Amino acid sequence: MTAHTPPTSHFLALDGLRGVAALIVVQRHGYFFLGGDMLPAGYLAVDFFFLLSGFVLAHAYDGRLRTTMSPLGFMRARLVRLYPLYLLGLVLCLPLALTTSDHAPAWFAAGLLFSPIFG
Repeated sequence: MTAHTPPTSHFLALDGLRGVAALIVVQRHGYFFLGGDMLPAGYLAVDFFFLLSGFVLAHAYDGRLRTTMSPLGFMRARLVRLYPLYLLGLVLCLPLALTTSDHAPAWFAAGLLFSPIFG
């Protein structure tokens, strides 16, 4: 007799599709290092990734947002999860930005606050 496994709220197939989309986006950003643009329509993977991520996030947070989590709590949870990797990316790109632009310190400061950079 086997134990009953309760259904999970984890979408393995969607995680796999998100992973493929993320790899396509990496290929688009690293085309120079990876030997050219192998997927000319790869830019669509960004939209696909965000579509799938929106579904997964909505499913993951729906119950808590309806009961115990406030919108501010949701934003705090997302910031705590995303900001460390975002900050790491900013710091790793800073040396390159400093060698290629006079505006790098201002762009870095704006980036710390998730501010868009125009121009």
